[in-house]
Amino acid sequence: MKLLQPYKALTLTAALSLSAFAYSETSQRIVGGTETGEAYPWMVSMVFPGTQAANERKWCGASLIAENWVLTAAHCVVLSGGLISPSSRNVVIGAYDLSESNDVQDKEYKIAEIIPHPQYGVGGQYFNDIALIKLNKPVTDAQPVKLVTPEIFEAINAQAEASSTGDGPQLTVMGWGDAYSGMSWTDNSKITKLQSVDVALWSHDQCESAYGTGRIGPAFCAGFPEGKKDSCQGDSGGPILSSESGWVQLGIVSWGYGCAGAGKPGVYSKIADLRSFIEEYVDLSEEDTDTDTDTDTDTDTDTDTDTDTDTDTDTDTDTDTDTDTDTDTDTDTDTDTGTDSNGNGDSGDKEKGDGSSSGGSAGIILLSSLLLALRRRQAIV
Repeated sequence: MKLLQPYKALTLTAALSLSAFAYSETSQRIVGGTETGEAYPWMVSMVFPGTQAANERKWCGASLIAENWVLTAAHCVVLSGGLISPSSRNVVIGAYDLSESNDVQDKEYKIAEIIPHPQYGVGGQYFNDIALIKLNKPVTDAQPVKLVTPEIFEAINAQAEASSTGDGPQLTVMGWGDAYSGMSWTDNSKITKLQSVDVALWSHDQCESAYGTGRIGPAFCAGFPEGKKDSCQGDSGGPILSSESGWVQLGIVSWGYGCAGAGKPGVYSKIADLRSFIEEYVDLSEEDTDTDTDTDTDTDTDTDTDTDTDTDTDTDTDTDTDTDTDTDTDTDTDTDTGTDSNGNGDSGDKEKGDGSSSGGSAGIILLSSLLLALRRRQAIV
């Protein structure tokens, strides 16, 4: 177990009451990664509402999975005080540099509803670490990411099962989280551009060897035996993907011991095992059939009759209909108790419901007690 000392010297004017942010001794904004150099239309940053640049309002990562729906980790939306209010967070969709306010303002959406998995935390501390966010209006100018099916995951996982630890298929994690362990909020806010890092998929047995039998649940591990590359605080809720045949999201940044430590890979909620929860609310049938099946059948009978019949059966039917009930009145006070989630969100202070800072004098809150935590993700006790 790792003890950590959360960083809590935050002012409201400088950090928008980001007292909810806690930092472990481990790190990762994406640790050992690089700037992506481009935006991805389905990449999401969950932020506090406010007038500051989005890089100063970061909360968690997430991904766009349908025109009205965003996918994230349950620990990003369920705090010690319960489910956060939809009006206490916004989402920025498809941005690359969060400091580019002119670009971000056109990509920032309000939240209509938040739906965590009903069995979150049942069976294990971070079991079923998944949540859906319904937007107050559809996103019409961004392509959602494809979600892995159980069949595709098993095909990828078979390679990990046949590989030694750290030699499995390469996956990519993205986010705007910490770049090293114990990173201060001031330094984290300077991470404005989307980061990514490639990590190797571990087999289930390799994952349990790292964390213990029965501790993983519907999740999987990715990283390297020597550490050095990983996701970290602030990356929680973001996607881990395969790019082998186009971008496909396999999991959600959930937890781990520290960030990029030797022998302690990141743990990611396994979408293949949790699709039934998503499908209760989101129609994924279009996504599963949107593979442009071209059934050209050219029948040339080499007599005088040429019966070319080109049948193209593209099916792109979007049946998502959403009724949005956006509320702008926020009376939420989210209480956070210091089990460090990678959503930078567990420190023990009240978070302001609207996330905006008020000028003037704001007290500096200091927490000096040592807390047990996981990097971004959360603490396993």
